[in-house]
Amino acid sequence: MKKLEIELGRIIEFYKENIKLFKIATVIIIVIVAVLIFAFSRRDEQIVISDNTDNSGIKTEESNITSNENKKFFVDISGEVNKPGVYEVSSNSRVFQIIEMAGGTTKKAALDAVNGAEIINDGQKIIIPSIEEYNDSSDKSEPNANSVSSCNKVNINTADATTLQTLTGVGPVTAQKIIDYRNEKGKFKSKEDIKNVSGIGDKTYAKMETELTI
Repeated sequence: MKKLEIELGRIIEFYKENIKLFKIATVIIIVIVAVLIFAFSRRDEQIVISDNTDNSGIKTEESNITSNENKKFFVDISGEVNKPGVYEVSSNSRVFQIIEMAGGTTKKAALDAVNGAEIINDGQKIIIPSIEEYNDSSDKSEPNANSVSSCNKVNINTADATTLQTLTGVGPVTAQKIIDYRNEKGKFKSKEDIKNVSGIGDKTYAKMETELTI
């Protein structure tokens, strides 16, 4: 017991003599621990922020894709179909799908006049001509019934680049300009508005006027 008391006495004396050193050491340890905790907490925060940013970007892209897929168009189909009318469809629908929605074609339909694979446009008018009408048409070179309002006139509001090139004086470059104008300014309100497209003047318009419709 005496030895234990002596040892405890020595320890107490040592502590009293070096109490300042103990306090300084304690402060240093606390500071080091605080710095380490702060450093690790900042690291975790950066990881969380990085993960949120990546997820946000993915969600935004997925949202845009979903939005485009869910966009609805309205298409008017008439002529030689069993159930003519206006149909609400998705933006990536094709002409053959609209025909199916309309109950399919009649026995009189001129199927050669229809480009069933073409993607539809919002507000498009699709007319399926009869065999008699198609045979009487002066232009059988392009299956463009889905882009015209009559068998031999091109609808400048819905025609694709290939169909637009069937117009007098219109080549690939001008056809693309017409499409670009449509995308930027909206649909043509009159046939004469096509003269607002760069490269189509009064002379060119005079040559193609009878070929146009809206």
